[in-house]
Amino acid sequence: MRAANVVSWASKELWSLAPRTPILLLLIAFVFTVSVYAGARWLPEIAGTTSPDCESVDETTFELSERIIECVRAALSSSTSAD
Repeated sequence: MRAANVVSWASKELWSLAPRTPILLLLIAFVFTVSVYAGARWLPEIAGTTSPDCESVDETTFELSERIIECVRAALSSSTSAD
């Protein structure tokens, strides 16, 4: 799906909500702007406490799931070393 289609669909949906439920539009705007900004601004210590380790609960011991876990751990360790 192209970005233009998504923007077109989203604008149509929001425009259809405008005359009937302006409070809902305000709540949508709040959720996608103010609350994200506030969480990033006032809780920065939480972002720094993530560990580069990947925990998994895998009781099956399939080879594919083990390979996926190894790939995720490798990606996490390379992303933390790049920072």
